[in-house]
Amino acid sequence: MIICTTTDDRYRLQIFPKAELLVLYDDKKKEIVRTVKNTEHSRPKVTKKCIELKPEAILAPRGSLCYPSYVIAKKSGVRILIDYPNKLVNEISPWDVSMGEVVYSSILAIYQRIIGF
Repeated sequence: MIICTTTDDRYRLQIFPKAELLVLYDDKKKEIVRTVKNTEHSRPKVTKKCIELKPEAILAPRGSLCYPSYVIAKKSGVRILIDYPNKLVNEISPWDVSMGEVVYSSILAIYQRIIGF
């Protein structure tokens, strides 16, 4: 399965607003397929950019998938996975998204806007 996720320059998962790279990753072969510089810092815009890369799934590091991002990903038909930030892409063990994760990410997004993240 080809997965789109967001990482730093060492390929460690980073939440959407902090990520330096968008990465297409083949989880079966455990290899990076394509890397694109991330120029967006809003969760929904990063989600849209990931979808443009045509993955089979989006791996949203925990705290990345606010409600608008969730709706965008759900409408696109891709599978939505979650894993913890700072894990290397070749060490992931993701799980399917839950509404609890969407609520958590939405609250985090609001908090980060208030404090000027």
